[in-house]
Amino acid sequence: MIPTMYQLTRRFRKAPLPAGDGRGPGGLRSSGILAALCALALVASLAAQSDATLEGTVIDPQGRSVPGAEVLVRRVGTNAIRRVLTDNEGRYVVPSLESGSYSVEVARNGFRPVSAAGIELISGRTGLFDVQLELGPA
Repeated sequence: MIPTMYQLTRRFRKAPLPAGDGRGPGGLRSSGILAALCALALVASLAAQSDATLEGTVIDPQGRSVPGAEVLVRRVGTNAIRRVLTDNEGRYVVPSLESGSYSVEVARNGFRPVSAAGIELISGRTGLFDVQLELGPA
């Protein structure tokens, strides 16, 4: 017979555990496990809400999507930059941004670049910023 982890732990303890002490198998208190799980769930939910997301669509003057446009999102104050490209439908998503003020630059060959500042992002929310590019030199 192979001993369980509970039996092995009991062998190496100096003093035996009193009967009915509220410990379950493995010597851990059930209430301690429950408290740890609740704390972990709370931290996970707060972490999920602490980030903001910026998303949008880039289109040309005729309203068609612009795939492969470069979108630079710069945090004001720190100058931290996130770079993404638009997908085949001209959409972009920049997740996991801190709350605060941002500027956005969008560029694509054959179009004039577009810049915008003062975009405020709030934790747990998604900011929308759609761009219409104009034809012209980059």
